[in-house]
Amino acid sequence: PVGESATKALLEQRKRFGEGVDGLVWRPVRGGVLTRQMMADMWVARRDVVGSKPGEGWHQLRHYHASLLIAAGMSPVAVAARLGHASVTETMETYAHLWPTDDERMEAIAEGATRALLGWEAPTGPGAVSGSSAD
Repeated sequence: PVGESATKALLEQRKRFGEGVDGLVWRPVRGGVLTRQMMADMWVARRDVVGSKPGEGWHQLRHYHASLLIAAGMSPVAVAARLGHASVTETMETYAHLWPTDDERMEAIAEGATRALLGWEAPTGPGAVSGSSAD
């Protein structure tokens, strides 16, 4: 699925330029189908939008999309499904480094438990987790 803006852009494209071969929306101005080289040329002209470097192909857009989903908090299962990966393992092998770690939360949990066991004051502030008392 795509959002309302993408759908609107596709409909406007089709209205303005008509359908190409086999109902394709994107086609060269002179007709026919888009070739791999045409796509590569368009990518080179626009790759700075996603911070891609020379030598990186337009497949980089797929990685950019995945990184946006991950930054928005999507689960590995959701990202795998969106990208069409055969398994979540494939997604994690490629993108695991982009998901935030739980290190700070785990540290806060351990800190709360330690303070509770020692009878010390519970930690406060961001990431603080209340532990059970040792009553």
